[in-house]
Amino acid sequence: MAYANYTRATAVVVVEELTASSLLGKHGVLLAEVLGRISTLTRDEAFALSVALQPQSREVYSNAWKKWLTKVDGNSVYLGASQEDTLQIRVGHEVSPVGYALSLVSSMILNRGQVVNGPAAITVDEEGEIELQSPWSGAATALMHATMAYGAPDLLTLEDAVVLKFPWDTVMKEPTGS
Repeated sequence: MAYANYTRATAVVVVEELTASSLLGKHGVLLAEVLGRISTLTRDEAFALSVALQPQSREVYSNAWKKWLTKVDGNSVYLGASQEDTLQIRVGHEVSPVGYALSLVSSMILNRGQVVNGPAAITVDEEGEIELQSPWSGAATALMHATMAYGAPDLLTLEDAVVLKFPWDTVMKEPTGS
């Protein structure tokens, strides 16, 4: 229907296999490794990722967003705001420094939390918004930070990259890019 903002599908035909880089940017192979681990994430790993978050990581993540916004739209109304929980900001055809990878992380961790913990993984607030509960909320943050660090290293200093990667590299493993 013309007014629907979705398409219902009952089958798909694979037309072409695309590389991780074509879907997730020039560092897509690394991001594919991070994304690939979400479907097997355990509650213990989610908890460990949450605990390993560094105190300054939200600010570092927000600053990476601001650097990207400055590059793609130096007049963005979002430059003055914190971007510590941001998944997307549409600027022309771009939505983030790592394409749709951050939204994909968010969706995948929401699904994984519900598979592992059932309804206890989420709450629904008074406005109907779904919120992840601990440890899944912290794991989502850690995974978004790893995605930014591995997918957009040009936006980070070496020290900032270490901060964002720390939970992933400590709990999971550093992606090999192979």
